[in-house]
Amino acid sequence: MKDTRLVLTATVVTVGSEIVEGIILNSNARYLSLQLQAANIRVLKHVSVDDDPSALTEALTEAIKETDVVVVTGGLGPTEDDITREAAASALGVGLTQDREMVEQIESYFRDRHLTMSEGNLRQAMSLEGGEALTNDRGTAPGQFILLNGSQKALVLLPGPPSEMAAMYEKQVQPRLKRFAMASGRAVQWVSKQIHLFGLGESELATRLEGILPAGQRDEGLKIATMASGGTVTLRLGAASGRLKLLRTAGQAVHRALGEYVYGEDADTLPGAVGRGLIERGLKMAIAESCTGGLLGYQLTTVAGSSDFFIGGIQAYSNGVKRDVLGVTESILLKDGAVSPQCAEAMALGVINALKADIGASITGIAGPGGGSPEKPVGTVWFAVAGPDGTVVDRQRFLGDRDTIRRRAATHCLGLVWKSLCRNHSNPSRMEHSMREV
Repeated sequence: MKDTRLVLTATVVTVGSEIVEGIILNSNARYLSLQLQAANIRVLKHVSVDDDPSALTEALTEAIKETDVVVVTGGLGPTEDDITREAAASALGVGLTQDREMVEQIESYFRDRHLTMSEGNLRQAMSLEGGEALTNDRGTAPGQFILLNGSQKALVLLPGPPSEMAAMYEKQVQPRLKRFAMASGRAVQWVSKQIHLFGLGESELATRLEGILPAGQRDEGLKIATMASGGTVTLRLGAASGRLKLLRTAGQAVHRALGEYVYGEDADTLPGAVGRGLIERGLKMAIAESCTGGLLGYQLTTVAGSSDFFIGGIQAYSNGVKRDVLGVTESILLKDGAVSPQCAEAMALGVINALKADIGASITGIAGPGGGSPEKPVGTVWFAVAGPDGTVVDRQRFLGDRDTIRRRAATHCLGLVWKSLCRNHSNPSRMEHSMREV
């Protein structure tokens, strides 16, 4: 097994009551974890702390004791609740001194923008004794980098705004951490591969992996992790750079056993996979959305060059638009309802005719929180994909709030289009439908 003592470890600390209270998403922790992992530093913990000096001092003291690298984001601004500098100084038992160069940069920031600077802004120029100031090209709060315990550990302080934090990390922290890792003698290089799957749940994937990737491979140093995200699952395989054959063998085994579910690797996306499939077959697609209100179109247009395969969409939220624009008959709307396989199929065929497309995809459902019934509970969504190979109709029931249901529905529809492009086209007249609660 991999000896974690040979790998540098890290704690990511995010500071701010707005994070702890759930007012904003902790996107900084995700970004920093990905960056540290790419630098072959293993993140052991995420810690979020309120704007409380004693709580933050305690969290930093523990993090410095337990891991090699501690990266803190937030709490470096000019107000009284920006407590990170003081808490870090307390945790390290060092003082704070004013950095004249940082003072000049802060004053220049306001002067260049013809703004009046309050004296409180100069709090941001207070620097930990023994630390290096990190300039902020996008704001006023400098960061700091300090080596501890005879250069055996590193503490990094970064501003909270994501754009400031990311720019400072990439330009100034990343090269310093690389030098720190090399000097430590523990810069074990890890290589990883991500395999993205649709149509297979995380628990089922974990069960199948037991037969695909035997325990012996893990004993040899293969690292395996799975992550579910809104209807897709990502399998992450990792190994030391000296074990590339092990990583290749594992990836090949997964493709052989689960190839029908694999839509891409690493930076590939599900919308991108749909686009590639359409371009390879020389087809263009149009969509009709009801409950998702444009989310499917948004996902498709995240792909650069999507105009090569995507014509456009119709947001058929009302029954009138379904009838008058897409040609859904009055009898379907009255007898079967807008949330039905008949309506979904008629919408998919109707958008092909309306926008002159080769393939049409549709979504119609009940996103909630109201509008459900015992026969059609909230979360019920019908899908259809129509094209040269016939029509596929599918039903799902998604659990969660309105936003979750809508996002899951858009992703699921993409997956259905991708599957329809990949499957055997020997039976063009088939209609399929399935039911799952997810």
